[in-house]
Amino acid sequence: MQKENQIKQVEKVKLANLEFDQNNPRFGSEVGKVTNQTEILDLIVNEYGIDDVLSSLAVNGYFTAEPIIVRKIVNSEKLTVVEGNRRLAACLILADDPRAKNQSARRKNIEKSLKHQPDLEIPAIVYGDHEDEKEIISYLGVRHIAAAQPWDSFAKAAWVAKVIDENNLTLAEVTTMIGEKTGTISRMLEGYYFVMQLVSTAKFNPDDSYRKGRGSNTKYPFSWIYTLLGSPPVKRFLGMTSVSPIKDPVPVEKLEDASVLIDALFGNSAKGRRPSIDDSRDLGKLANVLDDPEKIVYLKRGDTVYEIEEKFEPISDLLSDGLTDCIERLKQITSALGEQNIDPTEAQKHMPMIIKVRNLSKDIHERFIKTISGGDLADM
Repeated sequence: MQKENQIKQVEKVKLANLEFDQNNPRFGSEVGKVTNQTEILDLIVNEYGIDDVLSSLAVNGYFTAEPIIVRKIVNSEKLTVVEGNRRLAACLILADDPRAKNQSARRKNIEKSLKHQPDLEIPAIVYGDHEDEKEIISYLGVRHIAAAQPWDSFAKAAWVAKVIDENNLTLAEVTTMIGEKTGTISRMLEGYYFVMQLVSTAKFNPDDSYRKGRGSNTKYPFSWIYTLLGSPPVKRFLGMTSVSPIKDPVPVEKLEDASVLIDALFGNSAKGRRPSIDDSRDLGKLANVLDDPEKIVYLKRGDTVYEIEEKFEPISDLLSDGLTDCIERLKQITSALGEQNIDPTEAQKHMPMIIKVRNLSKDIHERFIKTISGGDLADM
């Protein structure tokens, strides 16, 4: 019988032997920064919340029907948790495990709800080191990627990249295993590889982003990146020609342009450079700017897409919109002057601006008459 067809049995494992995986992709931008079990437990509590799990375990105990998934560590009694981190965190708090030393207040608050002694052994499905990787991948994909409470886009992309890299699988094979559409994951993975390249080449420091993200990646809005990369003008600007997601997708000679793009997208506090767009609705405008070499010059100078649009606005649109705005504002001022008395001192204060408005209006009027008359101003 093949391994894929064997059913893994649930067994009880000691809580003391269970460890969090510090490289869990769901930790997002915090991967590698949390280096011990206490820090990981605190991260899970603070970022993902465990109060619902804690309450359930305190009242009902651990359900055998919900085993955690673990993998053996070579030459050790320890087991790495592959799936079930929140449950493990809750169990450690209830058991007053040393790793939960920073959560004593939370345990004290839940003590009154305890109906029995905390579980020191919990049900688990145990896999050997790198045993049945495809089975685990399929399980995790269904459990998290396509579940009712799925991982966010950055965590998904990081997990898929890790699976592909560690198991020599193709993107198509992974998406088939987890039952996800290839197109969606492909765009996320492309964005992930793009960001990782810029970070590794010091072209992007997430800590410098003015725009903040959420979920597993709070440094910047990851979805903006993979959405923007779906635009042909952006791909051309970056020199990205690969149809499928690849590591280091930006040619070396285009890395400076990629830096310009990321600064325009999120801003750069280290450079004092503000973002060129206000929100995700303006991603299309940014893509259009990248399709015009003249506009790119202004983007590199730090102009916003709105300032660039104004510089290149057709004269007909500028006249129509600008004159309409002027008329509306002047109507409001005229109406206000008719309804309210103005103090002579206040009137005198505004005279320089009124004279400037009159002169500008006169200049525009003369230019129009000259254009209409073919250069003859005698009838003005």
